[in-house]
Amino acid sequence: MRDLIHALGLAAMLATLPESVLAQDISWAAGTWKGRLEGYPGQDSDRVMIVDVAGGKTTCRWGEGFRAKPGPAPSCTVTATDLKLTTGAKNPVELRRDGNALKGTWTNAASGKSYRLAMAKE
Repeated sequence: MRDLIHALGLAAMLATLPESVLAQDISWAAGTWKGRLEGYPGQDSDRVMIVDVAGGKTTCRWGEGFRAKPGPAPSCTVTATDLKLTTGAKNPVELRRDGNALKGTWTNAASGKSYRLAMAKE
Protein backbone atom coordinates (compact mmCIF):
# COMPACT_ATOMS: atom_id res chain seq x y z
CA MET A 1 0.00 0.00 0.00
CA ARG A 2 2.83 2.38 0.87
CA ASP A 3 4.36 1.81 -2.59
CA LEU A 4 1.03 2.61 -4.26
CA ILE A 5 0.67 5.85 -2.31
CA HIS A 6 4.27 6.79 -3.15
CA ALA A 7 3.73 6.02 -6.85
CA LEU A 8 0.51 8.02 -6.98
CA GLY A 9 2.18 10.94 -5.24
CA LEU A 10 5.06 10.88 -7.72
CA ALA A 11 2.63 10.67 -10.65
CA ALA A 12 0.68 13.65 -9.31
CA MET A 13 3.88 15.67 -8.92
CA LEU A 14 5.04 14.83 -12.46
CA ALA A 15 1.64 15.77 -13.87
CA THR A 16 2.06 19.31 -12.54
CA LEU A 17 5.45 19.87 -14.19
CA PRO A 18 5.58 21.69 -17.53
CA GLU A 19 6.07 19.42 -20.54
CA SER A 20 9.40 21.09 -21.33
CA VAL A 21 10.81 19.91 -17.99
CA LEU A 22 9.74 16.33 -18.66
CA ALA A 23 11.15 16.20 -22.21
CA GLN A 24 14.79 15.25 -22.60
CA ASP A 25 17.04 17.83 -24.15
CA ILE A 26 18.33 16.22 -27.33
CA SER A 27 19.33 19.44 -29.09
CA TRP A 28 22.98 18.78 -28.16
CA ALA A 29 23.13 16.14 -30.92
CA ALA A 30 22.10 18.41 -33.81
CA GLY A 31 24.84 19.13 -36.32
CA THR A 32 27.62 17.51 -38.30
CA TRP A 33 29.94 15.08 -36.53
CA LYS A 34 33.18 13.65 -37.92
CA GLY A 35 35.32 10.84 -36.57
CA ARG A 36 37.56 7.90 -37.25
CA LEU A 37 37.36 4.17 -36.50
CA GLU A 38 40.36 2.96 -34.49
CA GLY A 39 42.21 -0.01 -35.97
CA TYR A 40 39.82 -0.37 -38.90
CA PRO A 41 41.46 -2.47 -41.66
CA GLY A 42 39.35 -1.02 -44.50
CA GLN A 43 40.51 1.68 -46.87
CA ASP A 44 38.63 4.56 -45.25
CA SER A 45 38.18 4.71 -41.49
CA ASP A 46 36.70 8.24 -41.57
CA ARG A 47 33.00 8.58 -40.73
CA VAL A 48 30.56 11.47 -40.88
CA MET A 49 27.16 11.77 -39.22
CA ILE A 50 24.60 14.52 -39.67
CA VAL A 51 21.90 14.80 -37.02
CA ASP A 52 18.78 16.92 -37.46
CA VAL A 53 16.50 17.61 -34.49
CA ALA A 54 13.15 19.26 -35.16
CA GLY A 55 10.03 19.22 -33.01
CA GLY A 56 11.56 16.67 -30.64
CA LYS A 57 12.14 14.24 -33.52
CA THR A 58 15.53 13.12 -34.72
CA THR A 59 16.77 12.08 -38.15
CA CYS A 60 20.31 10.95 -38.86
CA ARG A 61 22.45 10.48 -41.94
CA TRP A 62 25.65 8.43 -42.00
CA GLY A 63 28.56 8.30 -44.41
CA GLU A 64 31.88 6.52 -44.84
CA GLY A 65 34.63 9.00 -45.63
CA PHE A 66 34.44 12.73 -45.20
CA ARG A 67 33.79 13.31 -48.91
CA ALA A 68 30.91 10.84 -49.08
CA LYS A 69 27.35 12.08 -49.18
CA PRO A 70 25.80 10.66 -45.99
CA GLY A 71 22.75 8.47 -46.54
CA PRO A 72 19.74 8.14 -44.27
CA ALA A 73 20.11 5.99 -41.15
CA PRO A 74 17.06 3.69 -40.93
CA SER A 75 16.99 4.05 -37.16
CA CYS A 76 18.32 6.81 -34.94
CA THR A 77 17.67 7.36 -31.24
CA VAL A 78 18.98 10.25 -29.15
CA THR A 79 18.68 10.65 -25.40
CA ALA A 80 20.21 13.21 -23.05
CA THR A 81 23.45 11.18 -22.99
CA ASP A 82 23.46 8.69 -25.88
CA LEU A 83 23.03 8.37 -29.61
CA LYS A 84 22.31 5.04 -31.28
CA LEU A 85 21.76 4.44 -34.96
CA THR A 86 21.81 1.77 -37.60
CA THR A 87 23.55 2.64 -40.84
CA GLY A 88 22.11 1.92 -44.27
CA ALA A 89 24.37 -1.15 -44.35
CA LYS A 90 22.77 -2.30 -41.05
CA ASN A 91 25.90 -1.59 -39.00
CA PRO A 92 25.00 -0.56 -35.42
CA VAL A 93 26.60 2.56 -33.98
CA GLU A 94 26.43 3.28 -30.25
CA LEU A 95 27.82 6.57 -28.95
CA ARG A 96 27.88 8.30 -25.56
CA ARG A 97 28.49 11.95 -24.82
CA ASP A 98 31.96 12.60 -23.42
CA GLY A 99 32.37 16.34 -22.92
CA ASN A 100 32.00 17.90 -26.37
CA ALA A 101 32.74 14.61 -28.12
CA LEU A 102 30.96 11.34 -28.78
CA LYS A 103 32.69 8.05 -28.03
CA GLY A 104 31.56 4.50 -28.59
CA THR A 105 31.57 1.74 -31.16
CA TRP A 106 30.72 0.97 -34.75
CA THR A 107 30.05 -2.71 -35.41
CA ASN A 108 30.40 -4.43 -38.76
CA ALA A 109 27.13 -6.35 -39.03
CA ALA A 110 28.61 -8.92 -41.43
CA SER A 111 31.60 -9.89 -39.30
CA GLY A 112 30.35 -8.87 -35.86
CA LYS A 113 33.63 -7.08 -35.21
CA SER A 114 33.43 -3.76 -33.34
CA TYR A 115 35.73 -0.77 -33.63
CA ARG A 116 36.10 2.17 -31.30
CA LEU A 117 34.79 5.42 -32.69
CA ALA A 118 35.34 8.98 -31.46
CA MET A 119 33.49 11.86 -33.12
CA ALA A 120 33.75 15.63 -32.79
CA LYS A 121 31.17 18.20 -33.79
CA GLU A 122 32.13 20.50 -36.64
